[in-house]
Amino acid sequence: MESHPYPGIMRVFLCQLICLIVVPTLCLGYVDMYVSPYPARVYQQAPADLAVARVRASDNETGQPVTSFRLESRNDARYFKVGSDGVIRTKTTISFKVGRIFQFFVFAYGTNQTCEDENCDVKASNDSYKHVKIEVSAKNEYAPRFLNQTYTFPVYRYGVADVIGKVTVEDDDVEDYNRHFSIFAQPGQEDFKYISLESDGVLRLSQPVPDEIDTLNVKLLAVDTGSPQRSGTTDVIVDVILVKQPETFCFSTTATTTTLCWKNPMPERAFDGYTVTVTGDSRRGDFLPYIDGHEEYCYPLNGTKVGEQYIFRVSVQSDDLWYGEEFDIVFNKSGIGYSRDCVEREFS
Repeated sequence: MESHPYPGIMRVFLCQLICLIVVPTLCLGYVDMYVSPYPARVYQQAPADLAVARVRASDNETGQPVTSFRLESRNDARYFKVGSDGVIRTKTTISFKVGRIFQFFVFAYGTNQTCEDENCDVKASNDSYKHVKIEVSAKNEYAPRFLNQTYTFPVYRYGVADVIGKVTVEDDDVEDYNRHFSIFAQPGQEDFKYISLESDGVLRLSQPVPDEIDTLNVKLLAVDTGSPQRSGTTDVIVDVILVKQPETFCFSTTATTTTLCWKNPMPERAFDGYTVTVTGDSRRGDFLPYIDGHEEYCYPLNGTKVGEQYIFRVSVQSDDLWYGEEFDIVFNKSGIGYSRDCVEREFS
């Protein structure tokens, strides 16, 4: 066999071919990962070791968290570092103007992956790296704060999807990006499994509360997206009640009669009935007994006149201990017909 005139080149080619075959079995893998927040922020003149973002990754073969990360080798990445906890931190003081953007990739390696050489950046699979974007911003001066340190709400024990209440948060920062926040439940709270939290701070009952539980206690966090990231907390106490007051009403009228109808708020529970109080040109009260299987109840008030105002209050009567909200329904009789709620709420 004729010798190659450039044997050194042949050896390099063969080595590269072997690496292409062998190294991907070490570097390629299946890792699910994401970076948050995206984009992230770092404030001007931020010191070294400030947390900026976090990488969360898991090996989808074993389900175990990934603890092996590295940043790619490029200029923007040299100002940051990543630890085995996935937290991306500043490596040095960030002495850049507001608006400067850093962009680079972070790589994660599963239990069967290694990364022993600088070229491993280009050998990782699509699932094993994510783009990082960090913008220099004005310093986040204020933490988001709940308007109340403690909120107390009632909720009907069996009212799945019922609104428990709403928490409100404010932030005094000037910049919109420092004022933006998200509300979370503090992790590991057993009582929170009965509650769902919406992005606008509305709390709902997610499942019936067992009979042995009378109170739910949860702690909420409001976390902003500024740099440094700041947070506020509040406590929410939910009193679990056995009686729910009517909330859905409609009116129908004739020339001399005004009829108030409402949906039964507890169709699966038996109770005594309803007390109806009316205030108009005079005050009167009546009792309507509970009727098994009735989804709607109606109370006709005779002798009403067009142009007059009538105030109704409907209250559930029950021997069960309860703490609920009663409210007045103000009706101005302006003509003959029925209110829009009769159609929209599908009254019969």
